[in-house]
Amino acid sequence: MRAIGSRAVRLYPLYHPAAALYTPSMLETLRADFQRIPGLLAEGAPPQPEAPDELPDLDELYDPDEDARLGVASVGAANSPVGAPSGSVGALTSPEPASQLGLF
Repeated sequence: MRAIGSRAVRLYPLYHPAAALYTPSMLETLRADFQRIPGLLAEGAPPQPEAPDELPDLDELYDPDEDARLGVASVGAANSPVGAPSGSVGALTSPEPASQLGLF
């Protein structure tokens, strides 16, 4: 069992079916793995952890210094009244598009 966020999940890693095309000896492994899937689904969802009684205060989790290090614009600037100075927050710019890689 693993946790993703606050949910418990059951992971069942498999080889991609194309693995049998490249390595024929994988065919039996894939068949055995796929035959286990109905049993795993029949087990149902894993038990979930108890929900916390109280959610954390988001203001305690927010670090404006981290936003500055990452170059994230302030949320307050987007919510300021029309015509109000935006302070040191500049316009958000899009990154340069990645160059297309050729296949051949």
